[in-house]
Amino acid sequence: MLFRSIDEHVIHDRFYYVILVVKRGTMKLNHEDLYIGPFLKHKPETKSYVEHRLRQLKKIMDVADEMKKKALFDEWNTLKTWLEDRVSKD
Repeated sequence: MLFRSIDEHVIHDRFYYVILVVKRGTMKLNHEDLYIGPFLKHKPETKSYVEHRLRQLKKIMDVADEMKKKALFDEWNTLKTWLEDRVSKD
């Protein structure tokens, strides 16, 4: 069964929880949509979640072998670019 996202929320209560609201269907997603979310990327509460995720990825990449680093770099780069764009707009 295929689903499409119709809304997203991020909640921080000691941990970050990403809540997806979905319906049956399909949708096209770019890298930013895949890693952040097509709706979440427009919400102000997402900034702290992305900062947290970047810190997590950095810690993992610091101890990971080269193959794992390459696998994580795309996500890290996408999140970093989104955050830099967001900060320059604020």
